[in-house]
Amino acid sequence: MSSKPQGRQRVRKACVSCQQKKRKCNGFEPCDTCEGYGFDCYYNSATYHNGADTAIAIQDLETANTLQPNKNKRARQDFLEPRKSRYVGTGSAISFPLKLSRDMGAVGLPRLHSYAWNAGTRPEAIPSFTPQVVQLIRYEELHALTSVYFEVVHPVFGVIDKADFSLRCVEHWMGDSQSLGFDALVGMVCALGSLFAGDDRFAGEADLVKATKLLLDNISMIHGATEDFVVAWILRSLYLRATTRPHASWMSTCSTMHIIEAVGLHRELGTMFISSSSSHAATPYQKSPELRRRIFWTAKALNLMFSCEYGRSPIHLDDANCEKPAAADGHYTSELISLAKLMSIDRMTSRELLEDCPLLTLMRANASFCIYRRLCLYDPRPSSEHLAKVMKMGEDALLPAQTLALSNQVWWDVLTVPFHYICVLLHINSLESLSLLSTGMSSLRKITRHLGTHMAKEAELTANSLISVCSQRKEKEMHCLTSQLSSRSEGVLCQPDLEIQTDGLQTHTPLPEWLYDIVPGWDYLPNHDS
Repeated sequence: MSSKPQGRQRVRKACVSCQQKKRKCNGFEPCDTCEGYGFDCYYNSATYHNGADTAIAIQDLETANTLQPNKNKRARQDFLEPRKSRYVGTGSAISFPLKLSRDMGAVGLPRLHSYAWNAGTRPEAIPSFTPQVVQLIRYEELHALTSVYFEVVHPVFGVIDKADFSLRCVEHWMGDSQSLGFDALVGMVCALGSLFAGDDRFAGEADLVKATKLLLDNISMIHGATEDFVVAWILRSLYLRATTRPHASWMSTCSTMHIIEAVGLHRELGTMFISSSSSHAATPYQKSPELRRRIFWTAKALNLMFSCEYGRSPIHLDDANCEKPAAADGHYTSELISLAKLMSIDRMTSRELLEDCPLLTLMRANASFCIYRRLCLYDPRPSSEHLAKVMKMGEDALLPAQTLALSNQVWWDVLTVPFHYICVLLHINSLESLSLLSTGMSSLRKITRHLGTHMAKEAELTANSLISVCSQRKEKEMHCLTSQLSSRSEGVLCQPDLEIQTDGLQTHTPLPEWLYDIVPGWDYLPNHDS
């Protein structure tokens, strides 16, 4: 009986947080202490108010404290400073002085600041920027490009509140400058709108991209970001994936995830201590909790998908507790998340994803190709069921790829899916798969004729080269067999190691180096000649 401290015995109606910190609790919900310090205030259901049950209540409470998940402790130690859009996690040297003051019950808490971060022997170089996008595009052009964006991009990547965005655009163009983050966001929205505008593309698209890149690289990466910057980074990743090399788009998604952590989008707002030093100032945290969730999960899905395609590691954020967004009519974010999850595992699943969105159909096919390539690293002979699924998904995606291409909605998968479908068919190397080559090549040729770009022509030439190599291999194999059936070949031994002579072919259509980047593990595929 004497083993119980007297301080514990007197606490009957205290909340769990005050019990843990041995603070005075008035029994309200929330209590004054938790409300004042920003703690999560809750009461254990086993806390009794009958004096006869006090010992049992205390024992149950101590057990609950022991078993309480770490997330509650971390929620009291993670900090968010809205004015600077800065999130600081557990154990940070930046948040420790503030945490120490809170623990000691100080009245005047120090601000969330990087005290003594360095010796301060050099002045900090702070570049000066002014909004540039508003100077590069007229409002009429802005309206046309944003209309394309919300028609083509927004249904799948719904990271913008259309009504709020339109209102802020009007204010931005009327002279009420929003922020550099919003300027970058507008620039990327217009760039993507121009990308999918077909013949009506904006002549100054390259200038928009350059101005936005300057803001993203110099402001959000060095001097702090906002939610607008995060969305701009997501859209930049989409633009880079559709226009340039795989490394650039993958790095962009990785940077996006790190900036998401910097602004605290990976955490639910209710689980962080909001710095009171900036409570009086206007904050950028005006987006709805549901939109914050769509932003985080869209960025996470893109990082997973691009990493899987490129064969590199995705970014993992510790203590992420952001809830998944709810399914909504007109938005395919939930399907995008499911697709990314599918790509991040090493086995096929029977989960059916939405099929009435052409882009998601292409992404699903690309996901199946990614899983197939990874499966082959562990099992050179996947089951016939898995092979049938891969071929079916690829075949179903050919018509949507042509439809999107002819509609000038030239997503990256428009060309990627037909090309890799042909690669997968050649690698499966069965009668069934080879019989589908004509369908795949027909689709690739139609898309190439419509696009007329260097990348499209290179993909078609490479596909032709691979088919030629496969054909020559088959001819060698056929010769090896028929030579044993011919009486004129009696005594002639078939060489076990047949080298396919492709010198002449390589002179005309060499395999490009980027082929080894976009097909991870190509050197190890059993049908490839090294």
